Amino acid sequence: MEYECSPLGWEFYHQEEGLEDLRHSLLYTTLELDATIASAKEEITRRECELIRVNDLLSRVMKERDEAEAKCQKLMLEKLELQKELQRQDQQLVQRQQRDSISESEEEVQEVLSEKHSASSDCEENSMSMPSCGGSLI
Repeated sequence: MEYECSPLGWEFYHQEEGLEDLRHSLLYTTLELDATIASAKEEITRRECELIRVNDLLSRVMKERDEAEAKCQKLMLEKLELQKELQRQDQQLVQRQQRDSISESEEEVQEVLSEKHSASSDCEENSMSMPSCGGSLI
């Protein structure tokens, strides 16, 4: 009993009480650390799932972009071909109109020449039948 009442006994008691407090504190800190680790793992798992989802979405968008670019390129080529065809048709139309215009002009010239020739032929026929047409009256 003497041992318990001595100041050294109290010191030992306080040390043991301090060790018990340290054990509780360590246990509490360990539990907090485990909870934090579990929470961090859950957050990592959530982020990984989100990353996978975003990556899938990005892949789909890139595929759609590539398809749209290919379609756009195809349409641009078709447009170019149609423009060339339209230009070719326009040139053919202009050439046809020029030919028609030239033909009409030639026909008009031929008609005028025919009319002049016909008129001069009539005059010649008339001058042959009428001796005084081109001769002197004196």
